[in-house]
Amino acid sequence: MPRCPYCGSEINSIKYEEVIGGGIRVYELTLNKDENNIDYHLLRENVIITEKRYKCPICEKDLIDVISDLGDVIRFLRGNTNSK
Repeated sequence: MPRCPYCGSEINSIKYEEVIGGGIRVYELTLNKDENNIDYHLLRENVIITEKRYKCPICEKDLIDVISDLGDVIRFLRGNTNSK
């Protein structure tokens, strides 16, 4: 299992954040099965992403030195930490 280069924790996922600079997301809202909460179903989106961040899910440090795109995420999670 890969390790975070900052905190050393074994991780099996990456926290992914998108900074949205504008646009729209359209959802359908329905009651959930027990009718106590709302389920959100994304129908359509047209957003402008101004920044993408890939972070360790444990320490939340930005992994920009290791990961810059989804291909790097796949290589990293497969254990190939020499992706850059």
